[in-house]
Amino acid sequence: MEFEEYLSANQHLSKLSKRTYETNYKKLRYGLDELREIAEEDITDYLDGLLQDQKIHANTYVNILGVAIQVRKHFQKPVAGLMKQKLIYSEKVKQNRQAKNIATLEEGAHSERDLFNHLEMLFAQQNWREYIINFLLVHYHCRNKDLNLILTDSITSAKSDTTKNYLVVVPSYVTMIRNDFKTSGKYGQKKDRISQSKFKFAVDSFIEERGGLSQGHLFLLSTGVNAPVLDDSVQKYIAHKTLDKIGQSSYNKIIVTEAVKRKDLKKLREISTRRGTSLEILLDYYDLSF
Repeated sequence: MEFEEYLSANQHLSKLSKRTYETNYKKLRYGLDELREIAEEDITDYLDGLLQDQKIHANTYVNILGVAIQVRKHFQKPVAGLMKQKLIYSEKVKQNRQAKNIATLEEGAHSERDLFNHLEMLFAQQNWREYIINFLLVHYHCRNKDLNLILTDSITSAKSDTTKNYLVVVPSYVTMIRNDFKTSGKYGQKKDRISQSKFKFAVDSFIEERGGLSQGHLFLLSTGVNAPVLDDSVQKYIAHKTLDKIGQSSYNKIIVTEAVKRKDLKKLREISTRRGTSLEILLDYYDLSF
């Protein structure tokens, strides 16, 4: 089948990407023949029908088109019409997002101060795991996937594994190493040395609370006895650890918006570097006041 051929030729895709692509591909194939055998108009007409019947949203429309384009490109089939349609609906998605941002502002979103107060409360309550997660969201602007971290005191093991994310704990500081994150293909490995005393204390306390590193490592995101959270559950898991369960994307929107209001270009550049996102995307997607 064509999709299996496409995946076989694109081994660089992550498991999550493959699963997402497959889901969107199946939505197309439910009502169409193989994409390499049909016209571009057949694809757009079918998706237009799903959209009109409210069976998919505009952002899903864009994502499905993206998969169709990639599969057809692989088989050297025309994609100009699909790319034009994707551009049109991407703009609609952007406009919808801006409308939602305005509504959020009018309703009175949380402030950056709320996030810092929540962080301090977690420390006072000795909620070490939650503190670590919220600290990295507020100060290092991590995405959900970034926080799928393994805690270890072995620098050697962390350096030898370039596929996972680590918190390497040594006596005076913690190093966060991110290999597996959304824009790793563009930015490469990201490494941050964190010497902040409260964070180091929280990490040490979490390790002690979980029985130490006698087994070699601990998962920051875990259930039961150090069982790692499944990839599909990471977003929900982290959201439950944030203020009012608003999630990491909302955290970043709040912080970016307030930096824009202050005209704090230094802060925006810091967010861009630490998150692995261009300034253009930060302002376009995360600024609620845009």
